[in-house]
Amino acid sequence: MNGRASHKSVLYLRVDLGGQQLTAGGSVAHTLGVIKGFMSNNWSVICVSSALFEPLRLLSLPAFHQLRMPRLFKPLRWKINSLLSNIFFTIRIIRLCSGKHITHVYQRHAPFCLIGVLVAWWLRVPLTLEYNGSEVWMARHWQTGSYFSLQWLLRFFEDRCLRWATHIVVVSNASYQQLVQTGLCTDKLILKANGVDTDQLDPSKLVGERERIRQQYAYQERFLFGFVGTFSPWHGINQLAAMIPAIVAREPKAAFLLIGDGELHAWLCKQLLLAGISDDVVTCTGRVPQHTAHQYLAACDAFLLPTQPNPDGTPFFGSPIKLFEYMSMAKPIIASDITQVADILSSIGILVDPSDTQAFVDAACQLMHEDTQTRETRGALGRQYVVMHGTWHEHVKAIISATQQAEYASVDERAV
Repeated sequence: MNGRASHKSVLYLRVDLGGQQLTAGGSVAHTLGVIKGFMSNNWSVICVSSALFEPLRLLSLPAFHQLRMPRLFKPLRWKINSLLSNIFFTIRIIRLCSGKHITHVYQRHAPFCLIGVLVAWWLRVPLTLEYNGSEVWMARHWQTGSYFSLQWLLRFFEDRCLRWATHIVVVSNASYQQLVQTGLCTDKLILKANGVDTDQLDPSKLVGERERIRQQYAYQERFLFGFVGTFSPWHGINQLAAMIPAIVAREPKAAFLLIGDGELHAWLCKQLLLAGISDDVVTCTGRVPQHTAHQYLAACDAFLLPTQPNPDGTPFFGSPIKLFEYMSMAKPIIASDITQVADILSSIGILVDPSDTQAFVDAACQLMHEDTQTRETRGALGRQYVVMHGTWHEHVKAIISATQQAEYASVDERAV
């Protein structure tokens, strides 16, 4: 990123299709966090997005442009629309950028997408690609019922994007190693875990919301475990279904606040109902807006993070946003002993085998009987970590620093 320019301006692209109505979830928090991180580092942001319309509007950005595919193509499959968006969105973005001073392009990696590559080439500025995992791998292991996979084409687009990006931000060491094995030059890789808005998720500012929600659900006298997520298989929904009845059977004062929605939400609610778990023990809030989710987190006494390994045995490559949100709320965390989660929580969390339901149950019950000071110390250490190392401001600052160093090194090499 051209720190030598007098004015620093980034074109932020979120050009995946199908996310126009997204209002909550890890990808929403990540997008908003990175944009705010650029702004807090005194970069002006021009945001162009085909997703997250409402959350981005709430940011009150000085320059925000929505992208929509022509209505003519609406009946087509999303994959065909994604391919066509490389033409329509690229032309639209280039027109939007006409006459504007842009020193860098930043894009969240998306399937079948070369838009960031094309726009950066046209503007003759560097492209930083945000890489949260392989779309090829996700399509193979997490998408079901598709008779029109186009995986060979998906791989082609992903390979070209990775090769032609100037810099690639990877959020976990597992992803970093996976890209190194493909032959990518390590000089273009920037390893930086995800982050959190520690000002928004500050328990000292949410005392009133904590009491209000606990009173609303009659949890004043309960020990409240919290979970937030999109209820996908890798989030450990099967483990939640198994552990909650077992915990309640041993500890009648335990209660659970499950925040979010997703493909396994209805299944989980049904399993808990079949297990005889009543509404006064478990509250499923459904999807709540991103800007209010932290109020529900504030009501909790501890958090659950039963992330599951990859089904093919490869290292889990995620950097769960919920991990950093939990830590920011200064409460104890019971989590799966898995890759980045374990690295960060090794000395401050309670780690268990992700496949061991009984270990989760035992850890939860023991935590309920732990003295208050020990629990508070666990939580305080977690918040201290993210305040020092895990804010979105620090996340983006590290990206800016790494890209500047690479650019200065390139200039020095040309001068020799």
